[in-house]
Amino acid sequence: MSICIVDECFEESRVKGACLPHYSRFMKYGSYESRGLRGPKAGPSRTSIILIEDIHYVAGIIEGEGYFHKNSAALRIIVEMTDKDTLEYLQKITHMGRISKPLLKINQKHNTTWTWTVSKRGEVARLLLAIYPLMSLRRKQQIKIGVDKLYNTHKEALRG
Repeated sequence: MSICIVDECFEESRVKGACLPHYSRFMKYGSYESRGLRGPKAGPSRTSIILIEDIHYVAGIIEGEGYFHKNSAALRIIVEMTDKDTLEYLQKITHMGRISKPLLKINQKHNTTWTWTVSKRGEVARLLLAIYPLMSLRRKQQIKIGVDKLYNTHKEALRG
């Protein structure tokens, strides 16, 4: 079971990654968010399309250099590497995540390391759904465990 791609919506996705109400809004208004006095809240990460070649590129980088960090409240996708330009390209083509400052070097012989982190729940869900078929069996299992844990934690929080 997958969740809706819209941030802070945890309904089951039914059509193209969105729950039925959000998909209906998208078809009617061109945005997943409801239209209020301030207008639609959709930013580039919600409306941009990532090309198939770019999804393959992102999946390859995450498979080789990335990892999934999960705790009781969040699931994050993290890529650490010495090539800041590669991380900037990931951020540009996905319209997701942030690049953090270089980590302090313990050993001066080591190169400076940059980190790209995707932590918004909706963005994590969308990216995982896009790359899932391209990942290795081990990564697919990690994704399933992380998403299930996150989904169950949220359901329990809503009940309690």
